[in-house]
Amino acid sequence: MPITQFYHVVITFADAGMPPVVAAADTSEQLYQLVENTAHQWTVWEQGQLVTLTEAQQTQLARMLAALASLPDPTTLPPITPGADGSWTTVDVRRSGNQVRYRWWGPLPTSLQALGAVTEYVRQIADGPRQEAARQQALIAQHYFACLATRDLPGMLAHCHPNIVYQNRFVELNGKQVATLWRTVWRELPDLRGICRDSDIRGSIVYWQVTYTYPPTGRRVELQISAALTFADGLIIRHSDRFNAHNWARQAYGVIGQAFGGWRLFERWVAARLQARIAAGAPDEPDLRAH
Repeated sequence: MPITQFYHVVITFADAGMPPVVAAADTSEQLYQLVENTAHQWTVWEQGQLVTLTEAQQTQLARMLAALASLPDPTTLPPITPGADGSWTTVDVRRSGNQVRYRWWGPLPTSLQALGAVTEYVRQIADGPRQEAARQQALIAQHYFACLATRDLPGMLAHCHPNIVYQNRFVELNGKQVATLWRTVWRELPDLRGICRDSDIRGSIVYWQVTYTYPPTGRRVELQISAALTFADGLIIRHSDRFNAHNWARQAYGVIGQAFGGWRLFERWVAARLQARIAAGAPDEPDLRAH
């Protein structure tokens, strides 16, 4: 499926005599707003959110924008021929009471290289904090799942928000209930093995595998799980595991699971038994969740 990205940059010089644009009219566009004040300092906004600039970035941006003193007449540029995949870049330059729009697809015309350099630099500045946050979150996820694999509950909880919520097809638990759940899992499934490679951590989604013997039936369970992690204050505040519940039932209960595992009534039965044991705090029956 073709993927097209839309970037819109609005550059408002101090002499523009126009109000700044503070919100994207089209939410499908990634809007970057550059506004110069009378002291020739620049402010950058991304989707209406202020981007913090270092002194070096401020200096470099001002130097690059000064190079836009002479831009060609948009009507003299060659016609645009878009492809199937790529990005549209729209730049509005506002100064001296006028606004001139430039638009291109893919490679820039030679006469717009300076303008293209500004848009690329601004995107790098705006994306930097987000990329750093994503890197930090990936490191947290790596350690969190490494602790899960070694049954290191304190290590796991060190990366969890006090209001952590754990959710899968059968339960939704929060706070101290989550710690109780993992203690239950490790106690009742002594041969449980969880595997998560660094390459399986992709943004806020982590793919991991789990294997164990299901005690009520003695059957072997092997599952592929995708975990969606949500972060707050640099900690994991939600861990949502997604897996094929019917596949789990088939492996755990054999023919019975194959026949009834897809029924909501069966899932409710599993969920009720699990929730009751977690609430009791000291379950005497093996865990029915998929870990």
